[in-house]
Amino acid sequence: MVLSVEALTESQIAEALQWLPEWAYEDKAISRVETFPTYLQALDFVQRVGRNAEEHNHHPDIIMNYKKVTVRYWTHKIGGVSKGDVLMAGKVESIVAEMKK
Repeated sequence: MVLSVEALTESQIAEALQWLPEWAYEDKAISRVETFPTYLQALDFVQRVGRNAEEHNHHPDIIMNYKKVTVRYWTHKIGGVSKGDVLMAGKVESIVAEMKK
């Protein structure tokens, strides 16, 4: 059975972002910016996020500017933020936490 994907309301997104304080909602997407001490650490982060996205078949927009990386999730099919986007943001948070150990 295929579950339907629906856009979350702005209040649902605001509630979800209480658990993801580094994330912001703007232009029908959630995003976060992380700055790393070195270029190679930023690149490692991008690769980890990319592998995670492939594993879950849910891919973010990623922009890397030297040591600064922006990760942006939204579901193209619905033109907004889905529950899956929020779950993937949580996985990105886990990657950040692991890298900061």
